Amino acid sequence: MKQPSLSLLLAASLLSVCTTASAFNMSDLMGEKDKSEQQAAANPLVDMLTQKLGINSKQAAGGAGAMLTQALGQLSDKNSNELNTLIPGMDGLTGGLPAGLGSMLNSSGLSGGSDVTKMFSSLGLDPALISQFAPVIMKFLGEKGASSALLGELKNIWQ
Repeated sequence: MKQPSLSLLLAASLLSVCTTASAFNMSDLMGEKDKSEQQAAANPLVDMLTQKLGINSKQAAGGAGAMLTQALGQLSDKNSNELNTLIPGMDGLTGGLPAGLGSMLNSSGLSGGSDVTKMFSSLGLDPALISQFAPVIMKFLGEKGASSALLGELKNIWQ
């Protein structure tokens, strides 16, 4: 019986490892995306936005994620910490953004209104809705017991 060559065995082993690793990574990525979308849809802020504005949960999560990311980049440390404790699943909100935009938000933040406008447009939302998101988010935060300092600072950012 002829023995397989060493190079053939190595090639077969390498192919097996690559195939397994590739399938594993794809499953992980798909699972993470599904998990992120489920968390966003179950978020009470997203629920409030969808009911009040008549938009889908992906748009609500992405729009809220864009606005809150912008705010976090401008809030004082104290108010930023308070905001993070008041919004459940803050990280999951950017899961509603189109591919690549969520990671861009997490790494660079949003510098201003034009960035938020671009995010809304990428979600298929009219940028005019930004002015309707702000009061809904502020109401949600007020119901959660947000301080007047946080609400005042957010009002200044979103004017």
